[in-house]
Amino acid sequence: MESKNAVIALAKPSRRLFAFLLDFVFTFIMGISIFLAISQPVILKNLGYAQNLSNSYKFLEDCGFGEARKFDNADLYSSFHFYFPNETEEDNRFNALTKDGSFGYLAYQDILITFYNEFLPTTSYVLSSKGGEAYYQKSILNLSLTASPDGNYGNPYFMPGKDADGNLSYNAKPVLLPDAQEALNKNKESQAKVLLNYFYSASGDTGLFNKAILFAENSASYHGFVDFANQALVIAAIPAILIPIAVFAILIPLSFPNGETLGKKIFGLCLINRKNYRVEKWRVAFRGVFFLLMGGLVLVPNFTIGMAMGVTMFLVIDYMIMFASPQRNTFQDWMAGTFVISGKASRWFQNEDAEKNFTKTHPDYVEVDAVDVAEEELPIEGEKVEETPQEKPEEK
Repeated sequence: MESKNAVIALAKPSRRLFAFLLDFVFTFIMGISIFLAISQPVILKNLGYAQNLSNSYKFLEDCGFGEARKFDNADLYSSFHFYFPNETEEDNRFNALTKDGSFGYLAYQDILITFYNEFLPTTSYVLSSKGGEAYYQKSILNLSLTASPDGNYGNPYFMPGKDADGNLSYNAKPVLLPDAQEALNKNKESQAKVLLNYFYSASGDTGLFNKAILFAENSASYHGFVDFANQALVIAAIPAILIPIAVFAILIPLSFPNGETLGKKIFGLCLINRKNYRVEKWRVAFRGVFFLLMGGLVLVPNFTIGMAMGVTMFLVIDYMIMFASPQRNTFQDWMAGTFVISGKASRWFQNEDAEKNFTKTHPDYVEVDAVDVAEEELPIEGEKVEETPQEKPEEK
């Protein structure tokens, strides 16, 4: 039976949003604290997280891509992305003539040939130590030993080099096409930049060098180290994510009589059930479990995807549902059978028996139909109200 004497002022969406954001800040701070105090020094250390990151960058060095970069505390980065030079470093290292007189693009080409010599692509990604130069020319540069009618060998800049007998061969280093060599002779800086971008462009992460990086990322050896490190990170994140959510979304609301989180408490919001009586503890716990499940989305192997899913669920879909609902219900409100109301502007009872007892002891109390109204339509607490008692039920 629904309460006949309750006056319900639904919480404004703005207050609900601010209360949620405040709860998020509390949860985030506690999560970071747990991660720094427990997850990082204990869980990650025991799972060998740092060692696997070191192994992944040792793999980078073995590929011939150069020295792996490090944090100030000597911990290695966990992604190939951080190896890529930025545009300033690219210009300084490869755009102009190097000390030995080689153009920057030639340095990239030497790195690539070394890489494909060591990691010639096979189904098992085993070391080959041979055949990389031929693979580089045939599969990467797409060179042919026979020129087309327009003098092209399958690549806009290169053609196969000549062996000791003067024949075009995949075993000789490729050389520039006559037109490309002429352009380089006329305008060294401009054409060198064009060739450099063909191998690698920091602004777009494109080119042959990036292709080699992606191949290395997909190798079984690299994935073994990185996947293990990612799994360790997910395991270490479990207490840092779930414990704060359990505290702020379940334990604290259960400790308050009207199921408030700290954010709702600060903004004067309360929970009631669908009959407009005080919310039951099991409904409060159910809402908290829903938040735990949503928080678990962050624990998917890719944290970026997990965070995106969580934000989408909480701040986009959930609030779209609330704005579309005439009673401002979010998804968890529908599931748990609750309303979020303004505590000061509403009147409600603990249960049906409490309402009956109150009406018996207050003969001048006039019953009114339960309504859903905006806060500004209700009287301020303490203001004289016609046809309704100024005193709020003690059972609340």
